[in-house]
Amino acid sequence: MEADIQLCDDFCKANDIEYKVLDEATVSRMYSYFTPPKGCIGRYIKKHNGHISIRNLVKACQMVSARNAAVRFNTIAKSVVKSTVGFEISLGNDTIIHSRKMILTCGSFTNFFDLLDAKPLDITLNGHSVLKFEIDEKDGKMMADFPSWMYHFNSGESVYILPPITYPNGKTYIKLGHSVYFDDPLSTRLSTLEEVKNWYCQSDRPEARCYLQEKFSEMFPSVNVLSQQLDHCVMAMTATGRQYIGFVKDDVFLACGGNGKTAKMALEIGYICAKSIVAGKWDYDLNEADFRIVYKED
Repeated sequence: MEADIQLCDDFCKANDIEYKVLDEATVSRMYSYFTPPKGCIGRYIKKHNGHISIRNLVKACQMVSARNAAVRFNTIAKSVVKSTVGFEISLGNDTIIHSRKMILTCGSFTNFFDLLDAKPLDITLNGHSVLKFEIDEKDGKMMADFPSWMYHFNSGESVYILPPITYPNGKTYIKLGHSVYFDDPLSTRLSTLEEVKNWYCQSDRPEARCYLQEKFSEMFPSVNVLSQQLDHCVMAMTATGRQYIGFVKDDVFLACGGNGKTAKMALEIGYICAKSIVAGKWDYDLNEADFRIVYKED
């Protein structure tokens, strides 16, 4: 934990980011409804902290693409084969489309379909669970100033907390998730498409639910919970710890491997992909080698 604190301090100082030093007493004064773990220390970054709405981000991207005459197919791509004009792409609704160039951004499903016509990527799939706690309007207003949190326990465990967010169903939830890394006992390694499908579709996962319920009760003892919703996702973890971004062929560009922390970078990664596939070469001011693609046989 001390190493994480030092890393945060160094990063903030190097990038001229203001932050506040926190301890148990300070946190208790700032958020009377939150019970911090005994002896905790931390850092609070006000101006560069928070969360994003994936739903709103996707909606905004779709609106911008439509304004620029893009055509969207709301189905999966089953296979990609070379054709005389570039690529022939077979979709889930049996539609066939043709393209001269292609960008692949298929996340955890990349290795399960015949999309690359190449060696599979060196990615490991991590099954992850989150628990959303529905709260009433009164508690939602009381907690309106609560920030996004990442807490590391001395035991090596960690949880992240998102503040009250109103979802499309009109309900307001606080979300808790466990560590995204494989040394977390709640992380589950997945290998096949069937395992991934079953992971997303499972109705309950008692060990994750009980663990996150316990953490919530410890941290928010006075908050009234109206209902709970357990959700599941799958994260693609790369061999390098960084995203794979680059050309797999002269006319195929790929971005894959979020490592559980890439949603906030999605727009910029999309910008890298778009610029590079149009230019036919890496076209960005970061080092291409830092995002090198690793294959399983490498």
